[in-house]
Amino acid sequence: MKAKWKDEEIKKLYSIIERNNNQNKSMLDSFREYANLTNRNALSVRNFYYAYTKILKKNMRFLTMA
Repeated sequence: MKAKWKDEEIKKLYSIIERNNNQNKSMLDSFREYANLTNRNALSVRNFYYAYTKILKKNMRFLTMA
């Protein structure tokens, strides 16, 4: 079971999501595609994506306050 995410893995996940979004594919398709590439569970990929995106949004709000 993989747990830790490297920066390269995160960038790859977000690039797959962006590409698939441009092709009008679902987020689930993106999570499944990434899971197949990395031997991760698609639901774990989804959970990571939403948790990480929430952290990014929170940090962006903090930065715009300064």
